[in-house]
Amino acid sequence: MEGTIIIADDDKSIRTVLGQALTRAGCRVKLTGTISTLWKWIEDGEGDVIVVDVMMPDGDTLDILPVLRRKRSDTPIIVMSAVNTVSTAVRAIDAGAYDYLSKPFDLSKLVSTVNMALKSKQGDTKSLGLKGHPSSDSFDPGVGRLRIIGSSGVMQNLYKQVAKIINLNSNILINGQSGTGKSLLAHYIHNFRFRENKPLKDINLAVMNEMEADAALGELIDGMEKGLDNFGTIFLDEISNISINSQKKLLALCEVIDKAHSGDNKLKNGSLIITSTSYNLKEKILLGNFREDLYYRLNGFSLNLPTLSSRLEDVRELVEFFLEAEGFAEKKFSVAALKFLQKQEWEGNVRELKNFIFQIATLSPNIEISEKDVIRNFEFKPEWVVDSLENKLDKKDTQLSSSIYVHLKRYFENHGGGLPAPGLYGRLLRELELPMINIVLQATKGNQLKASKLLGLNRNTLRKKMKDLNIKFDKNDKVSLQE
Repeated sequence: MEGTIIIADDDKSIRTVLGQALTRAGCRVKLTGTISTLWKWIEDGEGDVIVVDVMMPDGDTLDILPVLRRKRSDTPIIVMSAVNTVSTAVRAIDAGAYDYLSKPFDLSKLVSTVNMALKSKQGDTKSLGLKGHPSSDSFDPGVGRLRIIGSSGVMQNLYKQVAKIINLNSNILINGQSGTGKSLLAHYIHNFRFRENKPLKDINLAVMNEMEADAALGELIDGMEKGLDNFGTIFLDEISNISINSQKKLLALCEVIDKAHSGDNKLKNGSLIITSTSYNLKEKILLGNFREDLYYRLNGFSLNLPTLSSRLEDVRELVEFFLEAEGFAEKKFSVAALKFLQKQEWEGNVRELKNFIFQIATLSPNIEISEKDVIRNFEFKPEWVVDSLENKLDKKDTQLSSSIYVHLKRYFENHGGGLPAPGLYGRLLRELELPMINIVLQATKGNQLKASKLLGLNRNTLRKKMKDLNIKFDKNDKVSLQE
């Protein structure tokens, strides 16, 4: 790997470590701790690749990055930052950065990125930066008091994905469990893309019946065809709830928007459809509940929001943010309390954590909230929900029936007041039959006669169900699903 690499970072130890790593890789290295020196070297034509930190003692790199790119358009600029937010990532990429690295990062990652940047320059390849609105200010598109928070690796990857697609005329599908922040992310994307220039049309399909959804989509089509509406973004929350009939209306809306993006009427930043779902739409396609052609219309780009349990290292940062956002800046959680919170599953994800923080901060008289305070107020476990059912469940079947109840209750809650797709009874029976027959076959070591008696089924009926469910029993006494 040959080339001159300029490293600009106010931390001397970071400059030294990065410089040593790139020198070992075969590069010539120049180090500086100020933007002023960096600027002088750029004016002198120094450097094949520039690696620069965002926050420097004499300024914010992102403020001058567009000027640097204009002056040295052929020189890839890699931006580093310990301020790990979606806003930082978007500003960096949008201002013309070749790539964005969130601190801390592996040295191997930096070396690999620099190597790709050198090759891109040699091949006269343009930077990865996406052109759009200027990012020379510190615009933060937060919704109200809410922000997308998280420094974990999975969140950093998400930020980079958002940064690279945010100015493209392409629909976006946001996948994620309930409470992960799908609606918040959709608003972020809109605000970054359009600022206050164009409105966002927010349609929550989870609370609409078929007639209401048809009416809302019909109004959009009529308005856009007549040139009365020019929404920057149409956000359809919980798209999985839309009926087959309403899906036809949505296809027609896609056609109207596509016309605005093509030919003589092509818009630079035309209307964008963002959809969100808590469910796997491909499974719904297989079940005949979602149109495949519509899926590919909506899924121009797919963003996957991680569960909170997959990024528990972000809990501390989220807790601190929610305390301040909810008006409890004077309060804090003890180290032991934070460790306890980081060990929980948080099935309701960030929304559940936010609600819990507000609850305990309101109820606790203490400035420092202890682990004991947390445990005392920690009332989210499923079995506790079941205990509040006013004895409506049969006590001898409590363990199984309560589990089913909790699952179904959460299933309906995820529809936001709407109803699941028709055929619920059959789908639930299938989901129950599959593990039940598997377990019974394992218990009887594949003896279908014993299994059928235990299940109370005719042997031929059991065989048919095994065929329908693609269940087989191998010679090693293991039940499996056929591919």
